[in-house]
Amino acid sequence: TDSYLAVAAVDWSGFMALRKVVMAVLGEDKGPAYLHKRAVYLNFRVFGLSSSDTAFYRRYESQALCECRTSAALADYDCRILALHAGDEHLTSKCRILPPPVRATVLAAAAAAPAISSLPAELLSRLPKSAMEAPRRMFVTCCVRMSQEKETHRFVTAVRSLKGTSMPIIPLLLGTVGDVPYATALKASLLNDWGNGCIILDSFVSAEELTSIFQHSLINIHPSSYDAFGLTITEAAVAGCPTAIICGPSGEINVGATQLLSSEGYVAIREGTDLQPILAHSLRLSTVASVAQSKAASYDQY
Repeated sequence: TDSYLAVAAVDWSGFMALRKVVMAVLGEDKGPAYLHKRAVYLNFRVFGLSSSDTAFYRRYESQALCECRTSAALADYDCRILALHAGDEHLTSKCRILPPPVRATVLAAAAAAPAISSLPAELLSRLPKSAMEAPRRMFVTCCVRMSQEKETHRFVTAVRSLKGTSMPIIPLLLGTVGDVPYATALKASLLNDWGNGCIILDSFVSAEELTSIFQHSLINIHPSSYDAFGLTITEAAVAGCPTAIICGPSGEINVGATQLLSSEGYVAIREGTDLQPILAHSLRLSTVASVAQSKAASYDQY
């Protein structure tokens, strides 16, 4: 009804559900005008870019963008892609950028002094005695869902360059399982490379535990060259942990968080990059971490 200034729908599926209700209530003659006047399409991920049935998703994402009054995405890249898929670059003018803020629970945890006791119990039980006695930044962390879409295998490949290093590091793969066969092979590959020298956690961790992990991480490796945002990048940032993002085949990085952090707030690496010189350059990592922390902690969606 006109008593609402706007009606928001999340992603293409939400918009199609809204559309169905509007058409059922107002009819095909008045429904489109109502959507064009009131509907806000919130796109939190471009399914037509990274899913298997791209034609299906592009059709409905394009319809949502064309029929809504306005839309919001997490980064410029997604706005451009949505307009491109819809066949009209001018539709980018209907799309606003609305990055997600860091959760208040993560910000609160990051404000506290690092405490190794705040790490997940499962992780604590795996740490060597030396790490318990002298807590430090020790993890080379990857925190994404274990799925082909997230390209998690590129983390496994990246940390191979650290095998045999004298640095006291522990590769840590943290994330839920999105694709069971893929995750099983991924875990086996990492364990084959590192044995008991790595840690894999696929269980839930709290905001406090996640923050503690990042407070004890030398670096966060983000393996996806495309990600609508990549919230764990900004969550790592507020904990003082810099992120290295692995580029795509042509050197591209289309990860929404980079727009918020700026080019000085993350490290871009290519597949096959030797991580040892990057980790050894502590001053550069400290500078990147400082820039990222400032930008992520100060951003307010309102």
